[in-house]
Amino acid sequence: MPAVNCLRLPESLSMEQGALVEPLGCVLHAIDRGERSSARFTFTGPERIHSILICGGGPAGLLFLQYLRNVRQFDGLILVSDLRARNLELVRQLGGTPVNVAREDIREAVRELTQGERVHYLIEACGNSIIFEQIPSLLRKQGTVLLYGHGHKGRDIGLLANVLFLEPTLVVPIGASGGFDPDGRPTTYRRALELIASGKIRVEPFVTHRYGALEEIHQAFEHDFQQPDYIKGVLRMP
Repeated sequence: MPAVNCLRLPESLSMEQGALVEPLGCVLHAIDRGERSSARFTFTGPERIHSILICGGGPAGLLFLQYLRNVRQFDGLILVSDLRARNLELVRQLGGTPVNVAREDIREAVRELTQGERVHYLIEACGNSIIFEQIPSLLRKQGTVLLYGHGHKGRDIGLLANVLFLEPTLVVPIGASGGFDPDGRPTTYRRALELIASGKIRVEPFVTHRYGALEEIHQAFEHDFQQPDYIKGVLRMP
């Protein structure tokens, strides 16, 4: 790795916090791509975003929530949907409105909580293809859809026709690219590191499982990942 691509981890941050700088960098890049798009509803334009739905309360969804609340200072409605009680409790603690899709229909919940208006901005951070069937009932016409979760399967792409009738702005970010500082270091990762170091974005609540050797990794993928209390696992090499 070229030295100029590396950032020094402050002594105040643990190695576990440092490991989660990269996921936050991906979220920052995604938000930046969304804000650069020519959308009808924006955070600063004449037609403001008043409501946001984040589909998925995993690490990415919780990072999006914190960025919108603590950095972007968005004070409108932020709904976060998931079916895991632990994740939804974190959503509440971090300033979002949880929607438990194991207990209520997300379409009915959005309709009720937005007084029938539906959301201006939908962030898909769950990777579940069923969301494409639900978007037409969740998104206001000409709203923005940020497709962050990837790896969708199990649905015919033809179902997108009903989404496209809404004339949405579709934003599809990949990775954490975002230019370089004057000294040649990566801007997006520097910003992510600074946000975690400042405490504006917390990542330590996400680490629910820890592994001490490579031989334990199969436990994460084969068993722990499916458990309701799993959010993020970290491997610490001796």
